[in-house]
Formats: sequence, structure tokens, C-alpha cells
Amino acid sequence: MGRGMACSLARRGVQLKVFDVRPEACEEVVKLGATRAANPRECAEGVSVLIVAVLNAQQVSSVLFDGPDAALANFQGVCVVCATVAPGFIEDIAAKASGLGTTVVDAPMSGGTVRAGKGDLTFMVSACAPAMEKCRSVLEAMGKVFLVGEKPGLGSSMKMVNQVLAGVHIAVAAEAMALAAKMGFDTRQVYDIITTCGGNSFMFENRVPHMLDDDPTPHSALDIWPKDLGIVLDECRRLGFPCPMAGQALQQFLAGKAMGLGSKDDSFVVKVYEALAGVTTAACEGHVVKRQRTNESAPVLHKEDCLRVGFLGLGAMGRGMACSLARRGVQLKVFDVRPEACEEVVKLGATRAASPRECAEGVSVLIVAVLNAQQVSSVLFDGPDAALANFQGVCVVCATVAPGFIEDIAAKASGLGTTVVDAPMSGGTVRAGKGDLTFMVSACAPAMEKCRSVLEAMGKVFLVGEKPGLGSSMKMVNQVLAGVHIAVAAEAMALAAKAGLDTRQVYDIITTAAGNSFMFENRVPHMLDDDPTPHSALDIWPKDLGIVLDECKRLGFPCPMAGQALQQFLAGKAMGLGSKDDSFVVKVYEALAGMRVKSA
Repeated sequence: MGRGMACSLARRGVQLKVFDVRPEACEEVVKLGATRAANPRECAEGVSVLIVAVLNAQQVSSVLFDGPDAALANFQGVCVVCATVAPGFIEDIAAKASGLGTTVVDAPMSGGTVRAGKGDLTFMVSACAPAMEKCRSVLEAMGKVFLVGEKPGLGSSMKMVNQVLAGVHIAVAAEAMALAAKMGFDTRQVYDIITTCGGNSFMFENRVPHMLDDDPTPHSALDIWPKDLGIVLDECRRLGFPCPMAGQALQQFLAGKAMGLGSKDDSFVVKVYEALAGVTTAACEGHVVKRQRTNESAPVLHKEDCLRVGFLGLGAMGRGMACSLARRGVQLKVFDVRPEACEEVVKLGATRAASPRECAEGVSVLIVAVLNAQQVSSVLFDGPDAALANFQGVCVVCATVAPGFIEDIAAKASGLGTTVVDAPMSGGTVRAGKGDLTFMVSACAPAMEKCRSVLEAMGKVFLVGEKPGLGSSMKMVNQVLAGVHIAVAAEAMALAAKAGLDTRQVYDIITTAAGNSFMFENRVPHMLDDDPTPHSALDIWPKDLGIVLDECKRLGFPCPMAGQALQQFLAGKAMGLGSKDDSFVVKVYEALAGMRVKSA
């Protein structure tokens, strides 16, 4: 990180002196015009701002204070500490430096090596006004600057929140990719799918390519995480705050360290799962995954050349999907057990059916977007008004269900003359309404041909195979990521509140930092607004993560991150929050730690 930061400053014309215990580390920035100092003291001589970007607290203390060549031996200016250290450590060295005439600025950063070289890091700064005035332009030359307060330690507290998220995101990325390999997927294509889904995160996008390439080059060493998450858990113990997601991630990194992987890239935590489950994640080619045309190039489906489509289930996701189809000119019949749920799409030209059977009559493609397996089975098969009572066409099941369940209903439907397409989706209610979902589809070629244009009218389509259940298996991988990301978003935001940070500012900072994810960006605003409206109900996660853990038990695959997230959602359900928005899992932490995340 430090090399990229220094190069970024040099490219911007900053008069720069640099020091590293490895002289060769200075070569690149010296070529850009910097001067190489012989020791920390010489590096600090004649400068007004001194930046310290070493690895840990011991190195910070050594370079600043130890011996006659220490940086602060004869320095009276602003010392900007960018290392990830404990808040209490920063308080202590700030007091010690003050006695020597130096003002310490607490400014840990986030963003990774690539963004460091581009001058696009995020700095979480606590500093008094005079010190901030002196170093602001230097920090801004290296990235975005967020001032979180004046007291030393607040910047490091903010970095702790980011590290909770980032560390958990790396660990669960490893868990999800190893699970995908265990299920026989082409892992490179899994990466392509997830980066369009609700399971995406900065760390998934950044670290999984290293897993796929089996690249041990330590862009960020695995050893960093026992240190950083150790800081988190020590501080949480001091605060009396539970941090189960971060604690579980720490165990995975410690396992990697025990395997001798500490000096490798932190993405090599995937080797823990590979060793336990007997799989290889690196560029594992399995089921052929084909990306179909996106909805951006999909034509409007005019009534004269469009298939007739039936749509069962107009809940939070289904309503947006149906409206998206109606806006694209699809001839649509809809049914929901709540008649009022049909009103919006009927206004767009759809016809409301009185029963599932009526909804299926005269259509070529029937879409099922209900909540769970019981509802799928009921709406398709139960009683004289069942959808498949007199339907012979293509039935597209978009619900999140177990792979084995889809196999079973596909066989049962086949006996009735219906072909089932397994097509779970991801993306959330907003993207559903925009026709920008991601569909993970398994279907035989004739069925895919019949329903392709309909699916493309609602989003991006990935064909993951022909066998029923493969689409649902792919959705499981996404749900491991998405569920863990929601749970750790709650944990991180509650920790921020406990540490006395402005939670709305925390949101603004994290969305620019390495701790960001689709779910953090989407769910945390609901936490900040204390909004229980169930855009996606908490009850969904005991179901979805239950499916994951049942399937992992069958496969003999360990899923500790998903298992820990499930416990947080079950705690929320036990508190009576099952019908609330899934972001209300934050109430579990609020109840335990006695604080509120809601922004003032």
C-alpha cells in the first residue's frame, strides 16, 4: 500500500523523501523524483508532514520512537499514521508524540493496492483542526478524506468497522467459491454471475480472481487478518460488544495461518476450505455456464408476436418482475392470493386471474415467483384450481428452493406434460422493477428457447446447465454471500454506534471503501431510517440459509460463515422480527449491546 501511496504523491509533484528497511522498495518512487533517506530520522528532517504507512503497532512505535534514528527524535510537525492499529494504541502514541512537539493524525486507509497507486484510497481521519489543515492537501492527493472527529483513535475505530466487513467478506467469498467447486460449477463463470448479483462485494470482486488464478502473490497478506480482526475482537471485548461474524472469520484466517499460508495473499484462505472438502477452486471447469443476451438489448415484446405469459405470485419481487414484463408489452395474466397485489400490474395492462389454474390457461410460459417450496408445490399441484391441472407448457420456477425439491417437482410436472425451468433470481426489489435482475437458469434447450425472451425482458440470464436443480444450486452460492453480508452489515453498523461514530457518516465512508457490498449499500439505509417495511423479510433467511446448510450437510461441506449468519437471523426471528425487513437483524445487536444504529 505504502509504495502506491508514495508513487501517487510523487506523480502529483509532491516534494518527497522516503524510507523503507528494504532499500529496493524505494526504487520505483525514487524514479518518480523522490529522495531516499537513510533512516526514519533523516526522512523526517526538514518536512512538515510525515506519513507512516507501516504494517502494525510494533512497527509504528519502533519507527517513531526507538533509538537515535527514530523519526520523532528531532521532528516537530504533523505525523500522519495510516497503519491499522487499535484505537487505544493511537491515543497512547499521540500523547507520547505530543510531549516531543509532534501532533499525531489518526488516518488509516482502505482501498487496496490498485487504488493506492491511482490515488483513490479512502482515509478515515481524526485530527485537530490545525493538524488537519496542514495535512489535508497531502491526504487528498492520495484519495478521499473523511474527517470523523478530532480525538486520536476515532479514525482507527472507523477502520475497525471497515475491517469487520472486509475480513468477513473475504472469508465468505472463499466459502462460497469452494462450495461452487464442490457442486461442480465452472468457478470462473460463477464469478461472472455473482458480480451481477446481490451477493457481490468489493472484496469478492477483488479477491476471487486471485483464487481462480491460484495466485499466492501477497497483494495483501493473509497474516494481516489475524492482526486486524484480533484488534477488532480485543476492542469489542473492552466495549462489551458481541462480534460473532468477525470472530468466525478470524477462525478461518487462523486456520490458514496454521496451514503455513500467512505470507500468501489473503485470498488463500480458500485453501482452508479446499483442504477440508477436497476441492480445487482455481479455474475449476464444470457445468458450462452461458451468458444469454442481457435485457439491455432485449426488444420490446409486441402483442402481435409475443407469447402469452402467466405470472403466479406478486410479492415484493414478483410485483416488480410482472410490472417489468407488462411495460415491455408482454400479454400477461397474473394471480396472487391477495387481490390487491395485482392492482399495479393490472393498471399496466395485465389481466387478473381468479385462480392459479385460470392464470395458466391459454399461456405458453408460466412464471412462479412465490416465497418457498410449500407455496410452489401448492400453487402447482394442490386441488382442482392448481396451475398444472390443465397446463402443458413451460413452467419457470423463480423461487429460492432446495435443488432436490426442484428435481422432484420437475419429474412430477413432466408426468403432467409440463416442462419445469429452474430459474431463481437475484437483485432486489428495485432492480426487479427495472427489469435488471440476474437469473440463474437450468433448462433443456427446447424449454429455454420458449422462455428466453420472457426472462431477458426481466434481466440478465445465465444458463448454468440443463438438469433441474443446477439453477437452485447456483442461487445457493449467492445466498451464502448475501446472507452473510446482511448479517455482518448489521454487526458493523452496531459496532460503529457502540464506538460512538456517526452511523450515517459511517455508511457514506464504507460505500467508498473496501468493506462495501451490494447488501451493505442496499440494507443499511433501512437500518439508519429504522424502517421495518419488508422489502425482503427477515424470515427469508432462516429458510434460505437452512437450505444451504441442509445441502452442505448432504455434500459433506463445511459452511461456518453461513452457519453463523443463520444464528443471527434465528435470533431476530426469536425476537418476533420475522415479518420485518431483513435489515432488522441489526436489532439483535442493538438489544444485546444497548444502543441504536438509527441515524439522529
